[in-house]
Amino acid sequence: MDWTQSVLTADPKIVTEQNSKLLQIEERMQTKLTNLENRVKNITKEMSTKSCPSNWIPFGSSCYNIRAQEKSWYHAAMECLQYGAKLVEIETKQENDFLKQRIRIYDEDLLKQNITTYSEYKKFWIGGTDKIIEGRFVWASTGNLLSFTDWDAILMEPNDRGGNEDCIEISSFPTRRGIWNDANCAAEFYFICERSL
Repeated sequence: MDWTQSVLTADPKIVTEQNSKLLQIEERMQTKLTNLENRVKNITKEMSTKSCPSNWIPFGSSCYNIRAQEKSWYHAAMECLQYGAKLVEIETKQENDFLKQRIRIYDEDLLKQNITTYSEYKKFWIGGTDKIIEGRFVWASTGNLLSFTDWDAILMEPNDRGGNEDCIEISSFPTRRGIWNDANCAAEFYFICERSL
């Protein structure tokens, strides 16, 4: 007698007990599935309602703000903190390309408003530094090594010119827009803040 025949000829009381146990298991699984579906809905709802503050630009899981104030790297980092942000940490080529585009749009807006001229391209601080160990660039907020870079190869950057270039800036100049350079942290440049969505 195979298994199916033994089940069919089994004691009806045993079959009823087994069915009852299976029904209880099914009900528990359905409850867990419903709870899981509700959690996913809540998380999706939270994510869809999160947005960037006014004047901040979304990309990926972050919001970005280009600050049109010239400050030292240290003062720029402190100002970003006041917004619950950090100096931008560019971790992928896609993020770098996005910021290059934003810098280009930013320059074009300034030109339209006659705030700047083509001879007044800006530099922008980002969150990288090698202040602790020369040549070992890290993101200041985490101490993590840079996993992506876009150094200016033509000018052989980073070059620590004068022995005091420990912070990273990117330029809006068209031929090197978004290209990275190490600069003196005390220099006053515009800067870009980044905060999580």
